[in-house]
Amino acid sequence: TIEKMKDAMDETFRVHTRYAIRNKLPREVHIRFTKKTTKTQILQMTRDKALKYKEKEITILKQIPRRIREIRREYSFLTKELLKRGINYRWLIPEGLLFTWREQRHRIDTLDKAELFVMEYFRGKDEMRSHDQSLINLQEKELMQMFEEEKEEGAVGGAPKEQREVRSTRAINPTYKV
Repeated sequence: TIEKMKDAMDETFRVHTRYAIRNKLPREVHIRFTKKTTKTQILQMTRDKALKYKEKEITILKQIPRRIREIRREYSFLTKELLKRGINYRWLIPEGLLFTWREQRHRIDTLDKAELFVMEYFRGKDEMRSHDQSLINLQEKELMQMFEEEKEEGAVGGAPKEQREVRSTRAINPTYKV
């Protein structure tokens, strides 16, 4: 009930944030509760049905401590890759990510694991593909030059040489999982 909620509030104050100033929004209202259960009840209620005050919808956000936000910021290189590929992820408390990649659940709770995952699944293969593609392009150029030289020699007056079919050859570098 409303009376119980009012009793459970420890502090209520308004904050003028840079975001609110920049976007010409009203000041934010910050509330501290005496009990965690009250806070979770309010968050659960707002998940089901939006709160309204004077015909306007109230947006309720759960505050994440600065320490945890800073830790999560270090994982931004991985979260950007996951978002780019359309992979949903969940933050672990106090640190880490949980997501599904190629029908396998991955729990990454250290920065080392995150870097290894990115190198193994995202960057490593992209770099190999670009390296293979550059080798193919180089070989195609060499073959085209040889073909042009042979063509010129045949036209100048020498006996025509065998015609070669220009095909791209791929560098075969099998990669094995350890």
